[in-house]
Amino acid sequence: MTIKIAIIGDPFIPSKTFKLSLNNHLKSIKPKINIKFLTKDLKEKNLKPLASKEVSEAFGNQNDVIKVAKSANILITTFAPITEYVLKNCKNLSIVACGRGGPINVNIKASTNNNVMVLFAPGRNIDAVVEYTLANIINLVRKIPQAIDYVKKNKWKTPLEDTFLKPSGDEIHNKTIGVIGYGAIGKKLTRVLEALDVKVLIYEPFKKQLDKIGKKNNSSLNNIFRKSDIITIHARINKNGKPLIAKKDFNQMKKKPYIINTSRSQCVESESLIYAYKSKKIKGFYLDVFDEEPIPNKSKLHNIINSNIILTPHAAGVSRDIPSKTAEIIAKEIKKIIQNQKPKFVTNPEVVNIVKKKIKKLI
Repeated sequence: MTIKIAIIGDPFIPSKTFKLSLNNHLKSIKPKINIKFLTKDLKEKNLKPLASKEVSEAFGNQNDVIKVAKSANILITTFAPITEYVLKNCKNLSIVACGRGGPINVNIKASTNNNVMVLFAPGRNIDAVVEYTLANIINLVRKIPQAIDYVKKNKWKTPLEDTFLKPSGDEIHNKTIGVIGYGAIGKKLTRVLEALDVKVLIYEPFKKQLDKIGKKNNSSLNNIFRKSDIITIHARINKNGKPLIAKKDFNQMKKKPYIINTSRSQCVESESLIYAYKSKKIKGFYLDVFDEEPIPNKSKLHNIINSNIILTPHAAGVSRDIPSKTAEIIAKEIKKIIQNQKPKFVTNPEVVNIVKKKIKKLI
């Protein structure tokens, strides 16, 4: 028999990238298995956000998904909406593999009810986010963009090497940085910061996440607010979740820290952040995530950008290496299932045994 794998690619991770990794990993399986690929690559103009209460941050048309995946046993996508409607019309599906750190474009409950396993790709952008976060913390605190402009705009006139006529800022060495959220990104960032002799305070409500370093540096949110020179957020909350930093919390920030958010905009109350900066409760902030993306022209953020504020276009988790990293994670997980092994990155483990039996029948 044949395993049919549908791949819905996009400009970021085209179907050929997933297909290449799958072929590389599946060709070693003995006896040889028959694979039929069903592929479609969505163009940028077709990646319209889907308004849905079932899923979030999903792009594309549900009927386009059904056309490609109607007869498929496995469906791989990064952004396509996998709703109850899609699942009901793709009755042969056993596995949905989402090429994201969290499968928020997949209806997990409906998948489980239909005995469809949902795989995802945590860790695909850990290095990208850690590098980008650290780079912009240093850009913000050391005023590196202003130093670049100083030369570019021909303002460098003094021959003196050591002078505060040149744009300069503080070092992060020996400063206290509060890390809110100690998942994979928080863990790696903490190791990097400690290598730079930064004192790290960690807030993580799920104590099972804390390793040896996490337990040593474990702190409360209030303590982080009081003692940090910089606060960086790496927590995942849903759209209706309570913000981790609200207006009242800025009153506790005695050291007037910089606020860094590369996680979710809902983690910090946007209006309160702007108010805190204007009222000098914080020194500045760096944001990579926003309540509305792209930032609308009417946004108050446009009016206050200066040397103490850096805004980037939700790009911390984007690098040229991520497509291949994502495809590798997904291919390895699918190979495990075909070989009757337990996958590592599965959202609904209660259906694993059922799915493995279904896949075994196809081999």
